[in-house]
Amino acid sequence: MRTLTCLLMLLLACPLLADVGPKPRKTAPGPLPQRDLEGVNVEMTSEDVKLVLSKGKDGDILDVEATFHMTNLGEATTFEIGFPCGPYTNMKRFSVHTDGVKNDFELIDRAAKEGKADKQEGTREFSRHDYWYVWEASYGAKAKVTHVVRYQLEIFHFSEYRDTGYVLNTGAGWKNKIGKAVVTLSFAGDLSAEHVRDVGPAKGLEFKDGVYTWTFIDLEPTTADNINISYNNRFTFGERLKQYRAEAGKFWSSKLELVYLTRGAHKRFGRDKMTETELADYVAALSGLLEEMKEEGNKVTMPATSPTRIDWGDTDLPEGLRKQMESEMGEETRNYAYKGEAHSLLNLYKSVLEAAGNNASRADVKTMLERWNKLMAAFFDGNLFAGANKMTIGGKLHDKLSAEYTKQLAEGRKLAE
Repeated sequence: MRTLTCLLMLLLACPLLADVGPKPRKTAPGPLPQRDLEGVNVEMTSEDVKLVLSKGKDGDILDVEATFHMTNLGEATTFEIGFPCGPYTNMKRFSVHTDGVKNDFELIDRAAKEGKADKQEGTREFSRHDYWYVWEASYGAKAKVTHVVRYQLEIFHFSEYRDTGYVLNTGAGWKNKIGKAVVTLSFAGDLSAEHVRDVGPAKGLEFKDGVYTWTFIDLEPTTADNINISYNNRFTFGERLKQYRAEAGKFWSSKLELVYLTRGAHKRFGRDKMTETELADYVAALSGLLEEMKEEGNKVTMPATSPTRIDWGDTDLPEGLRKQMESEMGEETRNYAYKGEAHSLLNLYKSVLEAAGNNASRADVKTMLERWNKLMAAFFDGNLFAGANKMTIGGKLHDKLSAEYTKQLAEGRKLAE
């Protein structure tokens, strides 16, 4: 397959916001230690982080308001604390208040030799930096103190698929565990939860009325607790599902996209398992890949070509022009039909087995598994064709993949019993 794609679908992760951390320059360079820092007797008793995702004039924006309730368990003390920005200075309107009083702060680069930032706020760097906003914080003996951090995060992007998140593990340096941490993700303007494609972690997550809420109790944060959000800023899940279903009868690439979309349907809600409806959609998409498969005795044949599908990335293309271009482009070779590229199709058998799993007794799963087992068996018998040409695996991949497929086919046959 050589679908015409005029803009690559690149993902650039951007979880460049995180909990406040103690003494960031004392532990530089490198990541903050994932443990209570020696000499720090202040604990983060609780935190409340509000994330609001929306479209901005020049790109997407994540508005952040993070409230940290601190308790000094020891004598009066003053030391530097900070809020990490990550490798880019893409935070706007940053401010920090302590007990309602606005603090002065400084932008530093923990990766720099002297700790000074070499760029102004609002610029983007593409070399490695470790930017932090830092300020002096005082804690009276046995006192309770509240820090409130606010800012807007610019979300980097090269396509309609975008990533962002919130890092909790930088809060590990405070004394003891975080008593309670609550993170909420809501949406504004043209974006909604329907645009989300993947969110995590599943731990502590509840989804209700279009809002994601993570609640952690007695949290000693690690990287596994960090909030990750992947979304499509143009199309909702339902819009893409409708589109790919409509196109699947014509374009091989749309059949594949339908598989990838339905495979991750449950991840939109941070769930580890699919619902019955989600599983049915996924099985139907996997089955749809072989709906054109023909059997003639022991010979199994898949089409070698399909109409070209024009994909202009995140740029709108007039429908009339798109159809004209597709007509002029004619047929394109499917990815698996190239010499030695059979694995482009056969690799999907692993997904078939995973979908079957504990669901092999379902009628739709049985039908799907039967057809895929026939296709795999035909490959091993030398009877699998793409059009007039035998499908093969070339080069160094042959022995490795053939061994994997042998084990998989044995599993598939066992599931089908």
